Amino acid sequence: MDTHKGGRFWPTLIIAALLLISSPSPAPTSAQTARPGATWGDGSLMFVENVGQFHPQARFQVYSSGAVLWLAEDALWLVKSPPPSPLSPDGRGERGWGEGFALRLSFPGSNRHPRLEPFDRRDTVFNYYLGNDPARWRTHVPVWGGVRYIDLFPGIDLEVSGQNGQPAWRMVCRQADCGADLQNIRLRVAGASRVELVGSAIHVATASGKLTLPLLQVISLDGTPLQSPPPASEGLEISAPFSRTTALTASSQDNPHGLLYSTLLGGDKDDCPYGSCAIAVDSDGNAYVTGMTESWDFPTTPGAFDTSYPVLGDAFVAKLKPDGDGLAYATLLGGGKEDEGRAIVVDRAGHVYVTGVTASDNFPTTSGAYDESYNAGYYPDDAFVVKLNSDGSGLVYATYLGGTANDRATGIALDGANNVYVTGSTQSSDFPTTQGAFDPIYNPPSPQGELDAFVTKLNANGTELVYSTYLGGGADDGGQAIAVDDSGNAYVTGSTQSGDFPTTPEAFDSGQNGAGDAFVTKLNAAGSALAYSTFLGGSEYDSGTAIVVDAAGNAYVQGSTFSSAFPTTPGAFDDSFGGGVCGSGSCSDVFVLKMDPTGAHLVYATFLGDDDQEYAGNAMAIDSAGRAYVTGGTRSAGFPTTASAFDSTYNGGYGDAFVVELNSTGSGLDYATFLGGSGIDFGYALALGDTDQVYVAGHTQSSDFPTTAGAFDTTHSGGYDAFVSKISTLPPAPDLSQSSKRVSPDTAVVGQVVTFTLRMVNSGALTATVSCTDTLPAELQLHGAPVASVGTPVVNGQTITWAEEIPVGTTVTITYATELTSTTTLTPTTCNEAHINDGAGQVYRRRAYVNGYHIYLPLVRRDP
Repeated sequence: MDTHKGGRFWPTLIIAALLLISSPSPAPTSAQTARPGATWGDGSLMFVENVGQFHPQARFQVYSSGAVLWLAEDALWLVKSPPPSPLSPDGRGERGWGEGFALRLSFPGSNRHPRLEPFDRRDTVFNYYLGNDPARWRTHVPVWGGVRYIDLFPGIDLEVSGQNGQPAWRMVCRQADCGADLQNIRLRVAGASRVELVGSAIHVATASGKLTLPLLQVISLDGTPLQSPPPASEGLEISAPFSRTTALTASSQDNPHGLLYSTLLGGDKDDCPYGSCAIAVDSDGNAYVTGMTESWDFPTTPGAFDTSYPVLGDAFVAKLKPDGDGLAYATLLGGGKEDEGRAIVVDRAGHVYVTGVTASDNFPTTSGAYDESYNAGYYPDDAFVVKLNSDGSGLVYATYLGGTANDRATGIALDGANNVYVTGSTQSSDFPTTQGAFDPIYNPPSPQGELDAFVTKLNANGTELVYSTYLGGGADDGGQAIAVDDSGNAYVTGSTQSGDFPTTPEAFDSGQNGAGDAFVTKLNAAGSALAYSTFLGGSEYDSGTAIVVDAAGNAYVQGSTFSSAFPTTPGAFDDSFGGGVCGSGSCSDVFVLKMDPTGAHLVYATFLGDDDQEYAGNAMAIDSAGRAYVTGGTRSAGFPTTASAFDSTYNGGYGDAFVVELNSTGSGLDYATFLGGSGIDFGYALALGDTDQVYVAGHTQSSDFPTTAGAFDTTHSGGYDAFVSKISTLPPAPDLSQSSKRVSPDTAVVGQVVTFTLRMVNSGALTATVSCTDTLPAELQLHGAPVASVGTPVVNGQTITWAEEIPVGTTVTITYATELTSTTTLTPTTCNEAHINDGAGQVYRRRAYVNGYHIYLPLVRRDP
């Protein structure tokens, strides 16, 4: 078989349970009566059609928890890799070592060439740019909700779909009587060491553990469950593998407060390891995520397979819909070796720009791009820059960026003209630089030895370097993140071990402080000179990991520090190093600072952490009010949180992600929360959406990582999964906006009784302490006592008052009748208005109108 990675698959799309679950079919609608279950299943799994991107034996592909399901003509293949053994929150442990298995599920005596008919077309599309041969690229690949094997046996179909995020299968009998045929159907499990029938399930022993397959349900053409013969085990075969029971559907769950949505993106191996995870958000609330995903190829032989070599990975770009309930598209980028997406940005037109690292000499590039050829030699890594069109189906441009040694891009920014700015690190003495650039010469004394940072500006077409420069000294230097202001000045942060790292005379700190310092550098718009450049640090190791710039030219920087003497400012939120002991040394804290436009002064600088380890994420954001938003990872149970936190309690394991909003002066936290489960969780990237809405992306090893009902993917698949969470930083509050007022009838004559019904609905996240006032107009007189579903209304003249608590998710009704006493003041309607005060500063006005009309008596004229 072809071992090129173009035949691999992407395991960050679907997560589901490993079990194939049989479920009853829903009642068919008028649009699906031609065949039972024409759209059977709930669409919770995606069946990716093979249009040439997979091994030719595979027809469809779907992922399950810790495994992938391949649908071939003559069998279903279940392939599972072993779990990783991570050693740190960034996933830098052993991954994909040990044994996996490949199970081949087939039906002896069945039609070896049934017609595979997909159903329930999804609006998600996949795109595959694997390798540098455009003829092998595949775009707009269809995705379905299930697949039907037509006439697997004469008059009997096999249907495979998804229910509650898990694969489901069943047999459909299209004949008048299938009894005799069902007696002869057998399920063969190849690749297992033992198969046993226990109750209504099949227990399968494999080289890497045990799994359970439920028996199939059988239904008739009209959807009626059929009686089936009892199953029996015969070695590695099950005769009549049919179930007499059906599976229960999972109960729904409510979205917890503050978590607007939270979804996983993961498959049977690691997704977003090594910090390879970034996020951007457009004006419509679509989230764009990049990172790295790992994969195995389609199996050819059932049984155990050796995975005692490192798993390779591809870069990916996924566009999540605004509600987090589905993918608009998913695109793979890669070649024959490992590829990582490290940073992402989106323009106003929805074009996506990604930079990262590739070890592939056949990474996809475009004709006319700046560099179409792989540059690395013995040292394998090149940087890359890719621009995708708005639906992810086309490469606008794709280029390598590097020299003959290792080059890694970690940060990207975009200016108003769609020029791209990239930073990272290079060991290449021949890294491409431009004439007139600030530093065109590699600085370390030994070529292909230490690292230099680089800063490169690529034109909007991806065809030329506007400028490109080294940035560093005689030791190791690396750029981590980059931002650009409206004038085209580039701001870079990272880490340096060079005592001769270039600084400017009036900078905040022009001297090295310890073993390794963070740095902040502002390059002029031409890339030819430093506007300012400064060290940042104490006596231990410090690194800048994220940077943004505001309209006034203030730079905001996030990073990690091991230095108790890291510079802080008076009045900052936390001027004391948390420290703690980690191994033989101290733990690190996160720092957040704001530097003035000259680079000479710190507006504020604060630690963020407690007495254990904190790690800084790779991205941060600021809002129009100057509040800074950061993410990362913490192992401190005492990490500071706020009263409005989604989760104020540390969840254990090796660490939780955190999300923090600092106030505009850096003196306090407007919002701070943990985010995680009982395993390892780390927040790598962050972006802002609407006011007080934060998107955070990272990876998790927690099977109980918090997800929300209806999200794209709510089941952890094992290893590291990526996650995307949208968080509201607003404090919890009641919401009575769905309250309403009605009157019946709404047209009346004098003396007629009309009834008003006031519905007060709390759809918020906090119990409302409500006071309601309704003053009737003069022409409406109360007719009897008002009645409330909770509490007792009080009447004082024409005014009705009511005061009680309304818990979250609760509706209270007040009903009262009134008599219309006059129509002389109606013009032609009267308005009855209720004022509902939620006790939290909001007053809701709800009105109902009564139309009145006169009754005209006939005039009798009498002649004299």
